[in-house]
Amino acid sequence: MRALSIAILATTILVSHQGGSIADSGQGTVAADTGSEYGHNCDGKDGAVGPNGKYGTNRRDGGNCTRSDRGPVTVTPVLKTTRTVSGQPIELPKTPELNVAIYKIEPGAELKVHEHPFPRYAYVISGDIEVTNLDTGKTRNFKEGDFIVEAVKQRHKGKNAGEKPTILLVMDQAPAGEKNVISK
Repeated sequence: MRALSIAILATTILVSHQGGSIADSGQGTVAADTGSEYGHNCDGKDGAVGPNGKYGTNRRDGGNCTRSDRGPVTVTPVLKTTRTVSGQPIELPKTPELNVAIYKIEPGAELKVHEHPFPRYAYVISGDIEVTNLDTGKTRNFKEGDFIVEAVKQRHKGKNAGEKPTILLVMDQAPAGEKNVISK
């Protein structure tokens, strides 16, 4: 259930994202249904509740809105998974605190070797980042539009090997007051 909340969180944060690529650990599955229970009311009556009790379902003919009833909100699934990039199951602390930050990594800059004791997620807004996991020996490249479920309790480092800054939206779920980056 908690992994599902991560997918919902990611979709909510990225609701305006159009046409990104899908980054998956190979362990998870990609969401296939792009329908949304909220959004455009097909008859133009914003805020109306449709026949099934959900917003955005009030068509002039009395039916429910469908994907073909285009509106101002498009939901594009980016990632749905229960695993990190290294194949670990996602396990949240009992009462996690969500911390969100924007990282700007200049060309040639490196993130030192570190690990995360709790889940961390990153969405690549722009640029590229190369991540090397020292415990598995694997290196992966992530590009604009990719969503990363970072490895937990495994040493890794990152590098912007590109020619423009990399911008990441980073989300941590750790117990309140606890650090989620441990330098190694």
